[in-house]
Amino acid sequence: MCQRDGAPKVLTFAINQFNSAQYSPIRGVRLRENTHRLIYAVVLFVVAAVKELSGARGLYAVASLSGLTDVDAITLSPAQLVNAGRLNAEDGWRLVVVAAISNLIFKAGAVAALGRRRLFVRILPAYGIVIVAGILMLLCRYFAF
Repeated sequence: MCQRDGAPKVLTFAINQFNSAQYSPIRGVRLRENTHRLIYAVVLFVVAAVKELSGARGLYAVASLSGLTDVDAITLSPAQLVNAGRLNAEDGWRLVVVAAISNLIFKAGAVAALGRRRLFVRILPAYGIVIVAGILMLLCRYFAF
């Protein structure tokens, strides 16, 4: 099922990185907490598995779901795949933008549900501008400006 030559390597890599206390794909960043390493390992495995099974299109669903609560893991996972040559750079940055938009929408919803109306009204213009800018960046591929 997922026995193409990339999937077992990715699973081994993810397990090794979870066990490594000092692992960081970016110099100077240390993932000390077990929860961050676990989330990163799971997202890395899911991203690689979805890439193998359904190509780059399935990764957008993973990015939007993973980005709801945490953008770190979905940012690092495509970066690893781009560095390894298993994902092209265009899809990589698009996945990060999708995750960021998803995260902003989730946070705005949390503010609307849990915060005061006044706070929601204050953040809405800034969040709206960033979300619209992200969507325009994603659509830029289809339109020549």
